Amino acid sequence: MGEWLGHHKDKDIWKYFRRHWLHFFPGIPARTKLASQGANLWAVKQKITERLVQILGADSDDVHLIDGFPMEVCKRVRAKRRKIFNDEVAYGYCASKDKKFFGFQGHLLISMTGIPVSLSLTPANVDERDAAYDLIETIAGLLLGDKGYIKPIFKEDCEAIGIDLQTPLKKT
Repeated sequence: MGEWLGHHKDKDIWKYFRRHWLHFFPGIPARTKLASQGANLWAVKQKITERLVQILGADSDDVHLIDGFPMEVCKRVRAKRRKIFNDEVAYGYCASKDKKFFGFQGHLLISMTGIPVSLSLTPANVDERDAAYDLIETIAGLLLGDKGYIKPIFKEDCEAIGIDLQTPLKKT
């Protein structure tokens, strides 16, 4: 809610709710406790997102698009000195940008109308096709992907669950 209202920092969200909503929620905890409680609501947020996708009909669309994108944590030369995301990040390569990077790989499935249906975050060295299995569980129909999704076994697995995966042809 705080993000939607334009407050992007935990401290700003906490100040806003203390200032404007304290009379409705007199038990608002200290800022750090509120932030950790909010972070622990990920499962509830996930259920809300899933329900919105169903209400909007994005999961039952006939056409979906899938892609992966790099999320650099820090420059590669600083990777060994970093103090965050110790076991969660890895070195990866983004073919479309012809760039090696250190961080995460985001994976996004959207409906043809542009509604995000599913999203996942993996270490940068995870293959897009491996991450795609979790994203495509609830869809059927045409799935458009880039060259990163070309793999015969992945196409066969998609066909087995009613998905027609279409990718551009690789140059020979």
